[in-house]
Amino acid sequence: MTELLTFALGAALGAVLYGTVRAMRRRLHQLPRMVEEPNSHFDSKSIRDRELEARWKAIALDQVHEINRDEVRRLIAKAESLGVDALAPRERTFLDHFANLFGSSDDGPSHPPLTAMS
Repeated sequence: MTELLTFALGAALGAVLYGTVRAMRRRLHQLPRMVEEPNSHFDSKSIRDRELEARWKAIALDQVHEINRDEVRRLIAKAESLGVDALAPRERTFLDHFANLFGSSDDGPSHPPLTAMS
């Protein structure tokens, strides 16, 4: 008799647990799914480098003094051939300065120009 009672209690407990788990799973599936928006505020380094190159290439060289014009051309060529990372912080600041003065506002990057750090 005790074995039958133990079996009945075990079966009842199992049924309750099964029902509870099933109800929890049903509630989980009914929750609306949340889709995370992409990190549009983050640009990869290669995209930022391309934006900087485009910004520097948009400098109106005909408005720049001829002494500085040669230096701007040299630095843009260096950035094109070796990459933006090949420029020293002073060179980047130099190009950013001329891009601010003589650049096209339409071609600028979506974030502020990089400045030299001491």
